[in-house]
Amino acid sequence: MKFKNNDSEALWEKTVKCNQDTYGKTIIVFAKSWVEHMEEMLDTCPDMPFGEVAQTAERGADGVKNLSGAGYGCAVVLLSEVWACGDALRCWHNDRMQISCEVREDDGRVIDPAMINVR
Repeated sequence: MKFKNNDSEALWEKTVKCNQDTYGKTIIVFAKSWVEHMEEMLDTCPDMPFGEVAQTAERGADGVKNLSGAGYGCAVVLLSEVWACGDALRCWHNDRMQISCEVREDDGRVIDPAMINVR
């Protein structure tokens, strides 16, 4: 994984170490696999739009079928914090949740995919 900086690499390592339970490991395995697939696709298909890369890589990532919406959101939060392309991932994710980074002031938060609309 290409990290944003040394601090983000340390945060990744700490997160992996602190999440050795089954649920935490599932999120870590998915996040690691997803980012590896995305990086490979970004290298081999540089003209492919980021959203296509993220969505295609997501479907092929290890553990994707074992994740809850909350677990998926945790993976997005983690990768947006540590990965070199994390800001693009966060904006793509938020756009999927119908909260565009261009429409609202981008404050760096990740929209929780486990939410439901009640209106």
